[in-house]
Amino acid sequence: PDERMTAAELLDSNSGLLPPGAYDPQVQRILEALQRPGSTESVALVEALFARSEDVGKDAPYFERIFRAPDDNTEAEAEAEARDGLQQLLRETCRRHGTIYEVCPLMRPARTSADDAGRHGRPQLLDKDNTRVELRTNLTEPFARLGAARLAQAEPVEDSDRCSTSWTSKARRRYHTGTVYQNANGAQFGHPMEISSSVVQFLWHPSSSSSAPPPCGRMPAGSSSALAHEAELLHLLGEFLSAAGVAGPGGRLEMQLADT
Repeated sequence: PDERMTAAELLDSNSGLLPPGAYDPQVQRILEALQRPGSTESVALVEALFARSEDVGKDAPYFERIFRAPDDNTEAEAEAEARDGLQQLLRETCRRHGTIYEVCPLMRPARTSADDAGRHGRPQLLDKDNTRVELRTNLTEPFARLGAARLAQAEPVEDSDRCSTSWTSKARRRYHTGTVYQNANGAQFGHPMEISSSVVQFLWHPSSSSSAPPPCGRMPAGSSSALAHEAELLHLLGEFLSAAGVAGPGGRLEMQLADT
């Protein structure tokens, strides 16, 4: 498979692998149009592809291959139950800390990544508007971009507002638990590998006068307030991992942090 020629190489007029009729100017014009997603020919071709319907006879083998159960399905069922239990535990823990559920984008316009080759490429699709998109391979990036967009639309906290409510309540606390997708060996019928994933995020506006303490004296400004938010987030994660029974020897939980 590593030596197999790509579609572009097979269609190259210099390869000599296709019959002479394939190099007809009309065929070449269509192939060139596909490289220009905004062209009339490219849009018309994609619309024609999405207008067709697949043979009904493909339905049965399609799902049989995907959901074919092994001889002993006990392990798979236990894993599904454990996954569901962890997701429920995360929801309960987040709600106790005032963190609410937030949607997370499923797709984004596809782009080439340096590590695609090592991960068999990102799961990619072509929508009916002729845009190449890719499924999310992690929750961190799309959730961070969504949170930044939400925070940019929110009003910054003024000094006069710090006495009305606790300064820590000004943090935007959100979480998401869902599925990420990766292409992997063994994927069948175009279905990527599905992996359960979760993300928890605390975001807040920096004060315009962070060097001065708040007039009410309830919570220090600047770095101190940031440390308070970070400490609660770590407490939330530690509480979840301890409740999930993944603590280390002696019931102690160790988390290694990086400044990323």
